[in-house]
Amino acid sequence: MNTTEALKQAMQAVKDAGIPEELWPTALPLALADLRGISVTPAPTGSSNGGNETATRAAKKRARKLPSPAKPDDGGPAGVFEKAASEADFLDRVARQTETSAEDLRDVFHVEKGELHLKVLSKDLGDNDKAKTMTVTALMGGAVFAGTDVPSIPFSEIHRVCKTMRCFSDKHAAEYIRETPGFGSIGSSRSSALTHKNGWETEFAKAVVRVLKKTETSD
Repeated sequence: MNTTEALKQAMQAVKDAGIPEELWPTALPLALADLRGISVTPAPTGSSNGGNETATRAAKKRARKLPSPAKPDDGGPAGVFEKAASEADFLDRVARQTETSAEDLRDVFHVEKGELHLKVLSKDLGDNDKAKTMTVTALMGGAVFAGTDVPSIPFSEIHRVCKTMRCFSDKHAAEYIRETPGFGSIGSSRSSALTHKNGWETEFAKAVVRVLKKTETSD
């Protein structure tokens, strides 16, 4: 079975199993591994796709065994921002990767019980929901990409932070995230995820400085 066909069958198995879209990045590799690891017996006489059906059934069975994600207070699945390292090591790594001051980072971020938070006030993020959403995206996305090995962040994670900071726009949130300089996206609709492009470290550092300057001015 070639890679293209394997991916198609694995994705179909995940969909048929009823796995929520936000869990597809986790379920797809498991289903694909099952497909590639199965020893397919020859198809019975008169059936040309018996082997494919066997692989698909096994992938479905594996996908159904995926554990349910932990639930935070807002009822959403536990995510990237709840998997940060210890505060000292995490922020030091971010500082080295982005050439920002670890002291400045501690004025912007806080890690409590492994969960990443913003310490700034909503008014310090920008003048409107778009500016605030883009600042949240640059700060949270940049911190995770610099401080962990996570390659992408579901938009839903950014949305939850924006809701906490009271700058979430139900109609335009995804658009604002995609327009954030230095960052890109993969997927579509509910499965969209944040990635990074050239210059993301600079945009992250600029967001840190911008927030701290606003904080200093407001004091």
